[in-house]
Amino acid sequence: MAGSGGEDRGATGASRRMSDDVSLGNLTKMNRRYVYRRERDRPGCNGCIYCNEISEAPLTSEHIIPESLGGALVIENASCANCADQSHAFEGHACNALKPIRRQLGLPQKHRGAKQREKRKAERFILMLDRHRVKVPIDEFPALLVNLVFPPPGILLGQKLEDKMLTGGVYSAELLEGVGEKLNRIRAKYRANSVGIMGIEPQARGEQDDFGRMLAKIAHSYAAAELGCGNFHPFSSGKSRANCSSTHVLI
Repeated sequence: MAGSGGEDRGATGASRRMSDDVSLGNLTKMNRRYVYRRERDRPGCNGCIYCNEISEAPLTSEHIIPESLGGALVIENASCANCADQSHAFEGHACNALKPIRRQLGLPQKHRGAKQREKRKAERFILMLDRHRVKVPIDEFPALLVNLVFPPPGILLGQKLEDKMLTGGVYSAELLEGVGEKLNRIRAKYRANSVGIMGIEPQARGEQDDFGRMLAKIAHSYAAAELGCGNFHPFSSGKSRANCSSTHVLI
């Protein structure tokens, strides 16, 4: 995500220091949140951090990293309704691909309550057993924590904007506790020789660009929060929310 920081004006924007009783160590399991407070009556803080549009309508708070991925950093008065709708849409698609690992790790859900708990119990995840698709509940599913890797942003290499999807690959895969036992139980229960882990049905829309736009949104919003109002001048303003087909150049 390309951008530049101007002169640090300290308290003119989002808070850059945590309060005395909050530290990064206290953010585990969503017990605490670190809130960047944007005060709209200060210079540079009146507009949406994504599109810079100034409106009398209230701006919504924004999780820098999606809450469904365990994000605990929040910016107040950050996003206009239009940008919030768009960012929530592509974040939803990107995070949906990570649903199995989110369920295994017990990451927080935006929608809670008895109905949602029952809905999650009914969820099924896909395995390929000897070339046959089988859907199993999450307590049987051997989820993997996959770490992805992407090429450097094309803009750093002098590439031009062009219609091309963000591409990457798997850097490593980590086994969660109990995965081996689950694989053995799956093989025994279904008499399978081979087990392939799919997770969810592939979506009609590609998750690559949704994932890239989510990365851009995280980088953009964190820079805006840390550098403060008026101190961040993004090169790619709006790209995280727009229908941008050049994410491989900017991200």
